[in-house]
Amino acid sequence: HRLRYLATLLGGEAEAAVPPPHCFYVEGASGAWLQGGAADEQTVAQFLEAEAGAAGTEVACSMLQLREASGEGAAPDNHLLALLQARWREAVVQLAGAGLVPQSLDACTPPPARASMTMKAEDPLASDVVRAWRDSVRVWACHTYSYAVPSEAALSLLKECSPLVEVGAGTGYWAALLRARGALVFAYDKEPLSTTAGGNGGNEYHGSCRSWTQVLRGG
Repeated sequence: HRLRYLATLLGGEAEAAVPPPHCFYVEGASGAWLQGGAADEQTVAQFLEAEAGAAGTEVACSMLQLREASGEGAAPDNHLLALLQARWREAVVQLAGAGLVPQSLDACTPPPARASMTMKAEDPLASDVVRAWRDSVRVWACHTYSYAVPSEAALSLLKECSPLVEVGAGTGYWAALLRARGALVFAYDKEPLSTTAGGNGGNEYHGSCRSWTQVLRGG
């Protein structure tokens, strides 16, 4: 993601040569060079049936929209949801398949005594290896895409309320998806980002990441 960030600042050939994170993870699940780096549909379905049960499968369908759980999958333009799904499939192999997921709360450790790297007040309990794996993709995805992952259900509900005013739009990720679905969105941010390489704009939280759509300067 750091290399991609630099490439987007340079633009042109540099940007074309470095795939965005969602392509890297979706196409290879970060283990593209390893055989079986991510779970296939059959493995995911078996995992849900054996480990998650009915309640877990329902969550996988409603929140992750996994096709293996009868969900709709991720729309072609919803890159953050596709990234989340890819990481989840990777976890089935890299964590659950290797026996690294704790089977009880006693095997978990409290979150480190430091300020949260995200806007969460407290991190959930997890083992050290699961926390390290989770945080390796957690923070930069918030900077590059958005803090919350949109689902088609959420986007459809918001579209019904159009026209919309978004305050603190950040990268404009949600606004871009809503506009692509026909919603009228007035997106504002105190420090709007540029939609082009090397353009003016910078943001304390998002740095010089590219905006997914036009975001206007607000008060």
